[in-house]
Amino acid sequence: MRRLSIATSHAFILVYSVDSMSSFEEIRRIIEQIKEQRSNYAEIPIVVV
Repeated sequence: MRRLSIATSHAFILVYSVDSMSSFEEIRRIIEQIKEQRSNYAEIPIVVV
């Protein structure tokens, strides 16, 4: 499901918990997945909340 979402999304809003370092680290992994799957990732809005 995540691969399909990454492949077809026009923007990303990534949310993590401020009291959970593991959720923040997961955001980093997701951003790396976006970079791997989308050659135009620099043009895609990514917001981290």
